[in-house]
Parts: sequence; C-alpha cells; structure tokens
Amino acid sequence: MTDVQAQTVTFLSSSDAFGQRGDVQVIETHGAYIFLCGKTALKLKRAVQYDYMDLSTEEKRHALLKRELELNRPVAPEIYIDVVSVTRKADGRLRLVRSRPAGLPCRG
Repeated sequence: MTDVQAQTVTFLSSSDAFGQRGDVQVIETHGAYIFLCGKTALKLKRAVQYDYMDLSTEEKRHALLKRELELNRPVAPEIYIDVVSVTRKADGRLRLVRSRPAGLPCRG
C-alpha cells in the first residue's frame, strides 16, 4: 500500500469522511476496501497488481470504478450513485469531492 493510499484508508475509516458521526465498518477484499457508515458505503480500490487485475495506478483504479458504476447503476441505482474523488484541502486534510449530490447521509 502506498503512503497516499494509507492516508486515504485512515481518512475513509473515520466518520469525518461521511460528514456525520457514526461508526465506520471497514471490509477488506483482495482488490478493495469498503467503508460502511449508516446507509452509506464507499469503496476504495487497492493499489495492487495481480496477473488478472492491474490496479497499480490511480488512473487504472479510477477507470475501473467508473466502469463498475456504468455496469451496476442501471440495476442498482440506489447503491451505485457516483464515483467520488478524494482530494487534499489547502490545509493538508483530505476531503471527498462528489460530481453528483451526496448519497444517503451517515447515521450513527
């Protein structure tokens, strides 16, 4: 895991990432981290490379998330809402930037 991805995992493991208070459950798979808070789920693709899956760059991970959204949104629009970027504020803290209105808020 890269240092930047480790910082992102720490941020998404906090309810601050969800904009409200509540417990965050983290589920780890071979290719992703899933962060659950209330009725909201966020997925972060791991920076990994296997024979069958190359997620070694930010661009590849972003493209795969966009494709996953494209394929799954028609059958589960209440779950697959948007691909969200994690950016850094001027003060160095991380934040989520959505291209669409936020999904369901985190409830503690």
